[in-house]
Amino acid sequence: MRFTQALFCLLALVLWSASLTGQSTPSISEEYLLIRAIDGNLFTGRLLRMDSAEVVLQTEAFPQLVIPRSSIKRMREVKKQFLTPTFFAEETAIAGAYFVNSSAYGLRAGEAYYSTAMLFFHQGAYGFSDHFSVRVNTFFDFEDFYLPVWVAPKISIPIRENFLQVALEGMLGRGFDNFEDFEQEAYLSALQALFTIGNRTTNLTLGGGISWRDKQWSQRPFFSVSGTAQVSPRFAFMAENYSFVAYGTSGHIGAFGGRFYGRKVNLDLALAVSREELGDVLLFPWVGFSVNFY
Repeated sequence: MRFTQALFCLLALVLWSASLTGQSTPSISEEYLLIRAIDGNLFTGRLLRMDSAEVVLQTEAFPQLVIPRSSIKRMREVKKQFLTPTFFAEETAIAGAYFVNSSAYGLRAGEAYYSTAMLFFHQGAYGFSDHFSVRVNTFFDFEDFYLPVWVAPKISIPIRENFLQVALEGMLGRGFDNFEDFEQEAYLSALQALFTIGNRTTNLTLGGGISWRDKQWSQRPFFSVSGTAQVSPRFAFMAENYSFVAYGTSGHIGAFGGRFYGRKVNLDLALAVSREELGDVLLFPWVGFSVNFY
């Protein structure tokens, strides 16, 4: 009887100790975050804890890295295998844009970029919010010395985060009179819908829209198929193609090449192709660079 009581007491003591050990050992979080600070720095690590005042990460350099909420500009969850890289192309401001046009992804709030190509095409863009951005475009004709300008506001809506994005983009332009040697200044407006499958640096975008000029709608809509495929942390292949009708003649413009991503400066290299309905094909190089602002 005494042996039975002693055995029972010993078993109860073991179970009680185990329960205390289990309660005192905190559960290990398997959530990993990428955080961009207001000063532009990136931090990646395993989430230890967070509250309204701070976020605490476990990184390769620091067992506990405390980041005040007030210094965080943006944060998102990432997979564990993406913790090692120190550069993320999808976090650059230019990510989501092609050589000239953009995908359904817009700039994030407070981000901006400036890009130029062949010294005649210039573009600036700014994100007023995560869902509304504006691009301002112009190109300089060295032969005729005129400067058409157009503004393109865009509303972007995520259907599924980092997989499916839709957008509606407008265009308001002026200064296109030299295309047909008009005596009066010509205005050009357009509206296009964009559907992007994929994330900001590996995606396929289908677009379509209609233009308005000289109080008349275009006879046919224009279409676009563009895409990019990131093959290394700092490089992605890129293609951009448009089919349209201008002045009664159908045409095609495309560019095939790639982009070298950098935290501040990016480089575009491509071969541009212009083909008209009569069969004339024009090939010319496309060299551009862009600057990210965070």
